[in-house]
Amino acid sequence: MSIIGLGIGLAMVVAFLIIVVFPLLFEEPETTADFRSKQRERALAYYERVLTNLRDLDDDLATGKIHRDEYNTERDVWMDRGVEILQMIDELDHKHNVSERLENNATNADIDHEIERVIADHRAQRRATEVG
Repeated sequence: MSIIGLGIGLAMVVAFLIIVVFPLLFEEPETTADFRSKQRERALAYYERVLTNLRDLDDDLATGKIHRDEYNTERDVWMDRGVEILQMIDELDHKHNVSERLENNATNADIDHEIERVIADHRAQRRATEVG
């Protein structure tokens, strides 16, 4: 092997380390603002699913796939979910209290669990006010 070939090989190894390995080793920790943004994005994605399900229900009713009573029941459920998720997004924007309950290195499953917990808490509060 020639000196030039050795130099090129060494240069390629160094370039690989700089381009691939260093960013992995020196990754900056996620900040609270990044975490809040991630939570908000997940909540917005869930809201998009709610809107899609509402559109699908409308299409199913228009094509006669479901009965009007079933449509009304399902639509009420999805509308409630949409309202709840919008309220949660508003809460995230103003109070940031959901992100303070989780660590900065929370996984997507942790975020999903917290979103579901906030929705369940909101439903329980609403039932309590309806009963009381």
